[in-house]
Amino acid sequence: MTSTSKMEIVSEVPNFIRVYNDGTIERVEKLPYGVKIFGAYMNHPFFWGSKPIGFEKVEKFQKTSEFSNLLWEFVYPCAPFGIDNPNVNPLGPMAPNLSTLGCSKMLVTIASNDRFRDRTVLYYEAVKESEWKGEVELFEEDEEHVYYMFHPESDKGKKLIKVVADFLHQ
Repeated sequence: MTSTSKMEIVSEVPNFIRVYNDGTIERVEKLPYGVKIFGAYMNHPFFWGSKPIGFEKVEKFQKTSEFSNLLWEFVYPCAPFGIDNPNVNPLGPMAPNLSTLGCSKMLVTIASNDRFRDRTVLYYEAVKESEWKGEVELFEEDEEHVYYMFHPESDKGKKLIKVVADFLHQ
């Protein structure tokens, strides 16, 4: 790798956990061979927690929690703090300080009708308001969770691809 090489971290749901860990690893240790992570792309991330936030109605939260908790237990059965583990609840009580994110730019994409929307927007706002020195961008489309996977040729699917391509080429 040359000194001019760039590395971007990209995530598809549910692999956000890996991106979140990789995107923040620089605060803990230096990466080998002088590798630096310039950007992180968080694509419809799976954020959850033990308490409802934002516009999440208690009844709907409880219904969604059953699925989310089961999925999280499957993905990370021994997760410290369970569903409030920082990998799935990056704003939870045990989450690290956002000002230490190990990248210089971040793109967060979400769909307006996504059950995880409020948590994703809250995360975006928290990153934006933190003392992190990077640039964060939010792209939201009036669609369902991962709409682009089912309709990649739609205008909205193509628009998302363009936003991501532009982000990666900055």
